[in-house]
Amino acid sequence: MVVFSLVSAIIAGVVIELFFQLIKYADSLNKNGPIPVYREVASTYLPLYQPFGYMTVVDFLSGGKRRWGLYFLFRLLPPLLILLLLAGILSRYAPGTNVLLYLVIAASVSVIPRDVARIFFAKYISEKLIHTTNSLLIYVIAVGVGIWAQLYDLSFFAPSVSGLFDNLWSSLFVAVIALMYARITSPPMQGADEKAAQTARDNYVVESYGSIHSKHAAVIDEAIAKYGCSKPILYAVLIYENMNRPKWMRRSENLLVRVFRLELTVGLAQVKSDKPLSDAESIVRAAHILQGSSFADSGYGSGFVDLEQLESILKNYNSSNLYAESVAEIMSALRKYAPEVYPSYFGSIYAR
Repeated sequence: MVVFSLVSAIIAGVVIELFFQLIKYADSLNKNGPIPVYREVASTYLPLYQPFGYMTVVDFLSGGKRRWGLYFLFRLLPPLLILLLLAGILSRYAPGTNVLLYLVIAASVSVIPRDVARIFFAKYISEKLIHTTNSLLIYVIAVGVGIWAQLYDLSFFAPSVSGLFDNLWSSLFVAVIALMYARITSPPMQGADEKAAQTARDNYVVESYGSIHSKHAAVIDEAIAKYGCSKPILYAVLIYENMNRPKWMRRSENLLVRVFRLELTVGLAQVKSDKPLSDAESIVRAAHILQGSSFADSGYGSGFVDLEQLESILKNYNSSNLYAESVAEIMSALRKYAPEVYPSYFGSIYAR
Protein backbone atom coordinates (compact mmCIF):
# COMPACT_ATOMS: atom_id res chain seq x y z
CA MET A 1 0.00 0.00 0.00
CA VAL A 2 2.84 2.39 0.82
CA VAL A 3 4.48 1.85 -2.57
CA PHE A 4 1.15 2.27 -4.39
CA SER A 5 0.35 5.45 -2.45
CA LEU A 6 3.81 6.94 -2.96
CA VAL A 7 3.84 6.19 -6.70
CA SER A 8 0.33 7.62 -7.04
CA ALA A 9 1.39 10.82 -5.25
CA ILE A 10 4.47 11.24 -7.45
CA ILE A 11 2.44 10.63 -10.61
CA ALA A 12 -0.16 13.19 -9.48
CA GLY A 13 2.55 15.81 -8.90
CA VAL A 14 4.15 15.06 -12.26
CA VAL A 15 0.77 15.33 -14.02
CA ILE A 16 0.20 18.76 -12.51
CA GLU A 17 3.61 19.91 -13.74
CA LEU A 18 3.09 18.34 -17.19
CA PHE A 19 -0.20 20.20 -17.54
CA PHE A 20 1.50 23.58 -17.15
CA GLN A 21 4.53 22.55 -19.22
CA LEU A 22 2.30 21.50 -22.14
CA ILE A 23 0.56 24.87 -22.11
CA LYS A 24 3.89 26.65 -21.86
CA TYR A 25 5.18 24.59 -24.79
CA ALA A 26 2.10 25.39 -26.89
CA ASP A 27 2.64 29.10 -26.25
CA SER A 28 6.36 28.88 -27.07
CA LEU A 29 5.51 27.56 -30.54
CA ASN A 30 4.03 30.96 -31.38
CA LYS A 31 7.34 32.65 -30.57
CA ASN A 32 9.29 30.65 -33.14
CA GLY A 33 7.39 31.79 -36.21
CA PRO A 34 5.24 34.58 -37.58
CA ILE A 35 2.97 36.40 -35.14
CA PRO A 36 -0.49 34.79 -35.54
CA VAL A 37 -3.44 36.82 -36.76
CA TYR A 38 -5.41 36.27 -33.58
CA ARG A 39 -2.66 37.53 -31.32
CA GLU A 40 -5.03 38.15 -28.44
CA VAL A 41 -6.05 34.48 -28.56
CA ALA A 42 -2.64 33.03 -29.28
CA SER A 43 -1.04 34.90 -26.40
CA THR A 44 -3.72 34.04 -23.85
CA TYR A 45 -1.18 32.25 -21.68
CA LEU A 46 1.59 34.83 -22.08
CA PRO A 47 0.45 36.94 -19.11
CA LEU A 48 0.17 33.80 -17.00
CA TYR A 49 3.80 32.84 -17.46
CA GLN A 50 5.24 36.36 -17.63
CA PRO A 51 3.23 38.29 -15.04
CA PHE A 52 6.19 40.54 -14.18
CA GLY A 53 7.19 41.79 -17.57
CA TYR A 54 5.08 44.44 -19.26
CA MET A 55 2.08 43.45 -21.34
CA THR A 56 0.27 45.28 -24.06
CA VAL A 57 -3.31 46.32 -23.41
CA VAL A 58 -4.54 43.61 -25.78
CA ASP A 59 -2.54 40.96 -23.91
CA PHE A 60 -3.98 42.22 -20.66
CA LEU A 61 -7.55 42.18 -21.92
CA SER A 62 -7.18 38.74 -23.50
CA GLY A 63 -7.47 37.45 -19.95
CA GLY A 64 -10.35 39.76 -19.18
CA LYS A 65 -10.38 42.65 -16.74
CA ARG A 66 -10.25 40.08 -13.94
CA ARG A 67 -6.76 39.06 -15.09
CA TRP A 68 -5.31 38.30 -11.68
CA GLY A 69 -8.41 36.37 -10.60
CA LEU A 70 -8.16 34.32 -13.78
CA TYR A 71 -4.44 33.86 -13.24
CA PHE A 72 -4.90 32.26 -9.80
CA LEU A 73 -7.92 30.28 -11.01
CA PHE A 74 -5.79 28.94 -13.84
CA ARG A 75 -2.91 28.07 -11.52
CA LEU A 76 -5.02 26.50 -8.73
CA LEU A 77 -7.95 24.72 -10.40
CA PRO A 78 -5.92 21.95 -12.15
CA PRO A 79 -3.97 21.09 -8.96
CA LEU A 80 -7.23 21.06 -6.98
CA LEU A 81 -8.87 18.60 -9.39
CA ILE A 82 -5.82 16.33 -9.58
CA LEU A 83 -5.35 16.33 -5.80
CA LEU A 84 -9.04 15.48 -5.37
CA LEU A 85 -8.56 12.62 -7.82
CA LEU A 86 -5.51 11.42 -5.86
CA ALA A 87 -7.46 11.57 -2.59
CA GLY A 88 -10.28 9.58 -4.18
CA ILE A 89 -7.90 6.93 -5.54
CA LEU A 90 -6.14 6.52 -2.18
CA SER A 91 -9.47 6.36 -0.32
CA ARG A 92 -10.84 3.76 -2.73
CA TYR A 93 -7.85 1.56 -3.49
CA ALA A 94 -5.65 2.10 -0.40
CA PRO A 95 -8.02 2.43 2.58
CA GLY A 96 -6.40 3.40 5.84
CA THR A 97 -3.65 5.39 4.11
CA ASN A 98 -2.61 8.78 5.49
CA VAL A 99 -4.10 10.71 2.57
CA LEU A 100 -2.85 14.10 3.80
CA LEU A 101 0.78 12.95 3.75
CA TYR A 102 0.64 11.83 0.12
CA LEU A 103 -1.25 14.95 -0.95
CA VAL A 104 1.59 17.05 0.48
CA ILE A 105 4.11 14.85 -1.36
CA ALA A 106 2.20 15.35 -4.64
CA ALA A 107 2.05 19.12 -4.04
CA SER A 108 5.80 19.17 -3.38
CA VAL A 109 6.58 17.26 -6.57
CA SER A 110 4.58 19.87 -8.45
CA VAL A 111 5.75 23.15 -6.87
CA ILE A 112 9.43 22.46 -6.14
CA PRO A 113 10.63 22.56 -9.78
CA ARG A 114 8.10 25.17 -10.93
CA ASP A 115 7.70 27.65 -8.08
CA VAL A 116 9.98 26.92 -5.13
CA ALA A 117 13.12 26.89 -7.29
CA ARG A 118 12.16 30.22 -8.85
CA ILE A 119 11.77 31.80 -5.44
CA PHE A 120 15.56 31.56 -5.15
CA PHE A 121 16.55 32.15 -8.77
CA ALA A 122 14.01 34.73 -9.97
CA LYS A 123 15.49 38.13 -10.79
CA TYR A 124 12.78 40.42 -9.41
CA ILE A 125 11.38 40.64 -5.89
CA SER A 126 7.81 40.80 -7.22
CA GLU A 127 8.45 37.57 -9.16
CA LYS A 128 9.71 35.86 -6.02
CA LEU A 129 6.58 37.08 -4.26
CA ILE A 130 4.17 35.57 -6.77
CA HIS A 131 6.00 32.21 -6.82
CA THR A 132 5.87 32.17 -3.02
CA THR A 133 2.13 32.86 -3.17
CA ASN A 134 1.63 30.09 -5.73
CA SER A 135 3.51 27.59 -3.57
CA LEU A 136 1.66 28.46 -0.38
CA LEU A 137 -1.74 28.25 -2.08
CA ILE A 138 -0.97 24.80 -3.52
CA TYR A 139 -0.02 23.54 -0.06
CA VAL A 140 -3.16 25.12 1.41
CA ILE A 141 -5.22 23.22 -1.19
CA ALA A 142 -3.38 19.96 -0.41
CA VAL A 143 -3.98 20.35 3.33
CA GLY A 144 -7.61 21.32 2.74
CA VAL A 145 -8.26 18.28 0.56
CA GLY A 146 -6.45 16.10 3.11
CA ILE A 147 -8.65 17.35 5.96
CA TRP A 148 -11.71 16.84 3.78
CA ALA A 149 -10.60 13.26 3.09
CA GLN A 150 -10.33 12.62 6.85
CA LEU A 151 -13.84 13.91 7.46
CA TYR A 152 -15.61 12.41 4.43
CA ASP A 153 -15.22 9.48 2.10
CA LEU A 154 -13.82 10.84 -1.16
CA SER A 155 -13.63 7.49 -2.92
CA PHE A 156 -16.39 8.60 -5.29
CA PHE A 157 -13.81 10.88 -6.97
CA ALA A 158 -11.86 7.80 -8.12
CA PRO A 159 -13.10 6.27 -11.41
CA SER A 160 -13.40 2.56 -11.93
CA VAL A 161 -11.02 1.09 -14.50
CA SER A 162 -13.79 -0.02 -16.89
CA GLY A 163 -15.61 3.29 -16.55
CA LEU A 164 -12.39 5.18 -17.22
CA PHE A 165 -11.87 3.48 -20.59
CA ASP A 166 -15.51 3.93 -21.57
CA ASN A 167 -15.30 7.66 -20.83
CA LEU A 168 -11.99 7.94 -22.68
CA TRP A 169 -13.46 6.59 -25.93
CA SER A 170 -16.63 8.67 -25.52
CA SER A 171 -14.60 11.84 -25.00
CA LEU A 172 -12.52 11.11 -28.09
CA PHE A 173 -15.58 10.71 -30.32
CA VAL A 174 -17.23 13.86 -28.93
CA ALA A 175 -14.04 15.90 -29.40
CA VAL A 176 -13.70 14.79 -33.05
CA ILE A 177 -17.33 15.62 -33.82
CA ALA A 178 -17.12 19.02 -32.10
CA LEU A 179 -13.90 19.89 -33.97
CA MET A 180 -15.40 18.94 -37.34
CA TYR A 181 -18.56 20.96 -36.61
CA ALA A 182 -16.54 24.04 -35.57
CA ARG A 183 -14.32 23.87 -38.65
CA ILE A 184 -17.24 23.47 -41.05
CA THR A 185 -19.68 25.99 -39.58
CA SER A 186 -17.41 28.79 -38.27
CA PRO A 187 -16.45 31.38 -40.93
CA PRO A 188 -13.28 33.47 -40.53
CA MET A 189 -13.88 36.41 -38.18
CA GLN A 190 -10.58 38.27 -38.42
CA GLY A 191 -12.07 41.71 -38.94
CA ALA A 192 -14.65 41.29 -36.20
CA ASP A 193 -12.06 40.00 -33.74
CA GLU A 194 -9.69 42.88 -34.44
CA LYS A 195 -12.49 45.42 -33.99
CA ALA A 196 -13.62 43.74 -30.76
CA ALA A 197 -10.03 43.80 -29.43
CA GLN A 198 -9.71 47.51 -30.22
CA THR A 199 -13.06 48.27 -28.57
CA ALA A 200 -12.04 46.34 -25.47
CA ARG A 201 -8.77 48.24 -25.36
CA ASP A 202 -10.45 51.62 -25.69
CA ASN A 203 -13.04 50.76 -23.03
CA TYR A 204 -10.34 49.68 -20.62
CA VAL A 205 -8.26 52.80 -21.21
CA VAL A 206 -11.23 55.11 -20.73
CA GLU A 207 -12.37 53.34 -17.56
CA SER A 208 -8.85 53.32 -16.12
CA TYR A 209 -8.36 56.98 -17.01
CA GLY A 210 -11.63 57.89 -15.29
CA SER A 211 -10.60 56.07 -12.12
CA ILE A 212 -7.14 57.66 -11.97
CA HIS A 213 -8.50 61.11 -12.86
CA SER A 214 -11.19 61.00 -10.18
CA LYS A 215 -8.68 60.09 -7.46
CA HIS A 216 -5.55 61.98 -8.45
CA ALA A 217 -6.47 64.83 -10.82
CA ALA A 218 -5.32 67.56 -8.44
CA VAL A 219 -1.97 65.87 -7.75
CA ILE A 220 -1.42 65.23 -11.46
CA ASP A 221 -2.20 68.82 -12.46
CA GLU A 222 0.08 70.22 -9.77
CA ALA A 223 2.94 67.90 -10.75
CA ILE A 224 2.50 68.72 -14.45
CA ALA A 225 2.66 72.46 -13.73
CA LYS A 226 5.71 72.05 -11.50
CA TYR A 227 7.81 69.86 -13.80
CA GLY A 228 6.53 70.77 -17.27
CA CYS A 229 5.50 67.19 -17.81
CA SER A 230 3.35 66.00 -20.72
CA LYS A 231 -0.17 65.34 -19.51
CA PRO A 232 -0.99 62.66 -22.15
CA ILE A 233 2.26 60.82 -21.55
CA LEU A 234 1.89 60.91 -17.77
CA TYR A 235 -1.69 59.63 -17.87
CA ALA A 236 -0.76 56.91 -20.35
CA VAL A 237 2.16 55.80 -18.16
CA LEU A 238 -0.07 55.69 -15.07
CA ILE A 239 -2.71 53.64 -16.90
CA TYR A 240 -0.09 51.22 -18.17
CA GLU A 241 1.64 50.81 -14.81
CA ASN A 242 -1.69 50.36 -13.04
CA MET A 243 -2.55 47.63 -15.53
CA ASN A 244 0.67 45.70 -14.91
CA ARG A 245 0.82 46.23 -11.14
CA PRO A 246 -2.56 45.80 -9.44
CA LYS A 247 -3.18 47.37 -6.06
CA TRP A 248 -2.55 44.18 -4.05
CA MET A 249 0.88 43.78 -5.63
CA ARG A 250 1.76 47.44 -5.02
CA ARG A 251 0.86 47.00 -1.36
CA SER A 252 3.07 43.92 -1.16
CA GLU A 253 5.95 45.82 -2.74
CA ASN A 254 5.53 48.69 -0.28
CA LEU A 255 5.55 46.18 2.57
CA LEU A 256 8.80 44.62 1.32
CA VAL A 257 10.39 48.05 1.03
CA ARG A 258 9.28 48.97 4.54
CA VAL A 259 10.48 45.73 6.13
CA PHE A 260 13.69 45.00 4.20
CA ARG A 261 14.66 48.51 3.04
CA LEU A 262 14.98 47.31 -0.54
CA GLU A 263 14.89 49.64 -3.54
CA LEU A 264 11.90 48.56 -5.61
CA THR A 265 9.46 50.17 -8.00
CA VAL A 266 6.49 51.15 -5.87
CA GLY A 267 3.25 53.10 -6.00
CA LEU A 268 0.79 53.61 -8.82
CA ALA A 269 3.50 55.08 -11.07
CA GLN A 270 6.00 52.30 -10.23
CA VAL A 271 8.99 54.54 -9.51
CA LYS A 272 12.11 53.32 -7.74
CA SER A 273 12.27 54.02 -4.03
CA ASP A 274 13.85 52.58 -0.90
CA LYS A 275 10.87 53.64 1.21
CA PRO A 276 7.13 53.10 0.79
CA LEU A 277 5.30 55.58 -1.44
CA SER A 278 1.64 56.40 -1.69
CA ASP A 279 0.10 56.51 -5.16
CA ALA A 280 0.13 60.32 -5.05
CA GLU A 281 3.81 60.46 -4.06
CA SER A 282 4.73 58.09 -6.87
CA ILE A 283 2.82 60.26 -9.38
CA VAL A 284 4.88 63.30 -8.38
CA ARG A 285 8.09 61.34 -8.85
CA ALA A 286 6.89 60.09 -12.23
CA ALA A 287 6.25 63.67 -13.35
CA HIS A 288 9.78 64.53 -12.23
CA ILE A 289 11.19 61.66 -14.33
CA LEU A 290 9.21 62.94 -17.34
CA GLN A 291 10.22 66.54 -16.63
CA GLY A 292 10.25 68.85 -19.64
CA SER A 293 8.22 66.53 -21.88
CA SER A 294 5.32 68.97 -22.33
CA PHE A 295 6.93 70.23 -25.56
CA ALA A 296 5.57 67.09 -27.24
CA ASP A 297 1.91 67.66 -26.35
CA SER A 298 0.99 69.66 -29.44
CA GLY A 299 2.23 66.95 -31.77
CA TYR A 300 0.59 64.11 -29.87
CA GLY A 301 -2.58 66.14 -29.45
CA SER A 302 -2.97 66.46 -33.21
CA GLY A 303 -2.85 62.70 -33.53
CA PHE A 304 0.79 62.40 -34.59
CA VAL A 305 2.90 60.06 -32.49
CA ASP A 306 6.62 60.05 -33.20
CA LEU A 307 7.54 56.73 -31.61
CA GLU A 308 11.25 57.46 -31.65
CA GLN A 309 10.66 60.75 -29.84
CA LEU A 310 8.42 59.00 -27.33
CA GLU A 311 11.08 56.36 -26.69
CA SER A 312 13.56 59.15 -26.00
CA ILE A 313 11.19 60.74 -23.48
CA LEU A 314 10.51 57.44 -21.74
CA LYS A 315 14.09 56.12 -21.71
CA ASN A 316 14.66 57.20 -18.11
CA TYR A 317 11.38 55.53 -17.16
CA ASN A 318 11.62 52.31 -19.14
CA SER A 319 13.86 51.80 -22.16
CA SER A 320 11.88 48.90 -23.65
CA ASN A 321 10.47 49.41 -27.17
CA LEU A 322 7.37 47.54 -26.07
CA TYR A 323 6.88 50.07 -23.30
CA ALA A 324 6.89 53.06 -25.68
CA GLU A 325 4.62 51.28 -28.17
CA SER A 326 2.10 50.41 -25.47
CA VAL A 327 2.13 53.95 -24.04
CA ALA A 328 1.55 55.30 -27.57
CA GLU A 329 -1.37 52.88 -27.99
CA ILE A 330 -2.96 54.13 -24.77
CA MET A 331 -2.37 57.75 -25.81
CA SER A 332 -4.20 57.18 -29.08
CA ALA A 333 -7.25 55.97 -27.15
CA LEU A 334 -7.04 58.94 -24.78
CA ARG A 335 -6.89 61.32 -27.73
CA LYS A 336 -10.20 59.92 -29.04
CA TYR A 337 -12.13 59.53 -25.81
CA ALA A 338 -10.47 61.83 -23.24
CA PRO A 339 -9.77 65.06 -25.17
CA GLU A 340 -9.41 67.04 -21.95
CA VAL A 341 -5.99 65.42 -21.66
CA TYR A 342 -4.98 67.42 -24.75
CA PRO A 343 -5.95 71.02 -23.93
CA SER A 344 -3.21 72.45 -26.15
CA TYR A 345 -4.87 70.95 -29.20
CA PHE A 346 -8.58 70.79 -28.42
CA GLY A 347 -8.73 74.25 -26.92
CA SER A 348 -9.21 75.76 -23.53
CA ILE A 349 -12.82 74.57 -23.38
CA TYR A 350 -11.50 71.14 -22.36
CA ALA A 351 -8.84 72.41 -19.98
CA ARG A 352 -9.38 71.95 -16.28
